[in-house]
Amino acid sequence: MFNSNKQNSSHPPTETGSSAEGRMVWDKSKLPQAILIPLVIVLIVFGIDYAITQIKLSQIPESLRINTDRKNIIGAQVIPQGKIYDKQDPTKVIYEGEIVKYAYKTEKIQDKPNEVIEKRTKHSRTIKIGEDRKKQTITYQLEVISGVPQYYKDEKGEWYQADYGTTDINTYALETRGGNLIS
Repeated sequence: MFNSNKQNSSHPPTETGSSAEGRMVWDKSKLPQAILIPLVIVLIVFGIDYAITQIKLSQIPESLRINTDRKNIIGAQVIPQGKIYDKQDPTKVIYEGEIVKYAYKTEKIQDKPNEVIEKRTKHSRTIKIGEDRKKQTITYQLEVISGVPQYYKDEKGEWYQADYGTTDINTYALETRGGNLIS
């Protein structure tokens, strides 16, 4: 395979010196080609993939589009059989089948006056409404929202309002491409 007397143009590395040394020398004039060709191929593949994705996204009806940026999605759940209704005409079913219900964070929550932030949960807020120092008692008002979580605390300790949306499974996969967010 290697020729010790002359370089074979079909094989970039050549063996030099005695066979005991085993040194390899690359033809440096072919190095730019060896790097550039695979790089161009990768860029073309990614470009085609991006263009196809953009075409598919442009064909999704507005009622099925995700309501937020991908980075705001907190989590999602597949529902095997469900319906999605048109946002302009809530009596019109636009999709029936496997759907995704997803949660996403919206704006930061504004602290209420006298709210005890340490007692906030994904379903409740606690507000201090009175204190009797003589009796050593504190009165709190607890605001609880049952059902799905309404508040979301991120990894930095910031609290956000949670909101929810639904879409079909294919739209969800396309619009959140690159991440496995379904739990």
